[in-house]
Amino acid sequence: MGTKLARVAVVGATGYSGAELVRLLARHPHVQLTVVTSEQASGRPLGDVHRTLGFLGLNLEAVDPEAIAGRCDFAFTALPHGASTPVVAALVAKGVRVIDVGADFRFHDLNVYDRWYGPHGEPALAAEAVYGLVEHARAAVASARLVANPGCYPTSALMPLLPLASHLRGPVLVDSKSGTSGAGRAAKVDQLFAEVTENIRPYAVGKHRHQP
Repeated sequence: MGTKLARVAVVGATGYSGAELVRLLARHPHVQLTVVTSEQASGRPLGDVHRTLGFLGLNLEAVDPEAIAGRCDFAFTALPHGASTPVVAALVAKGVRVIDVGADFRFHDLNVYDRWYGPHGEPALAAEAVYGLVEHARAAVASARLVANPGCYPTSALMPLLPLASHLRGPVLVDSKSGTSGAGRAAKVDQLFAEVTENIRPYAVGKHRHQP
């Protein structure tokens, strides 16, 4: 008696978030990875970009929602902010259930989104998206056709604070830290090993996009 595997695509599989998604999904007993995409590395084996994932035998493809939709039941989109919106809209319209790892669908109040990221291209879809902190919205996540994956800092703050929410009075200070992979794969001098090893520093204080 076998269990039917969920066919899953990872759109944007060569960034750090996408590659980690592939690694986790490849180990999931009820998942079959059917599509991995990368605009810059399309046509190349995934193992050329991330050697530890070469055992999967998957080739990277260009982002084509029409082609992707026919080969998956679920899709994770791990694209830069703004780039996810049209891809997510096209996949959802084709009946694919989507989990967006970026920021495009985390805000129901698009005035807030506009202040931090710019105009939103799919306001109706943004209003529908479920903020995917599973411990807070498990039932809604399970039935949603679009889930907005929370950012790392909001998750680290909300997980311990939500159980205490009714008892909180006044502002709360949260001291969270992340590794340099959170800055993405683009080359930056201040992210070089020699700059960050045995070091810690604040950044984007008072203006971090995870703040709203």
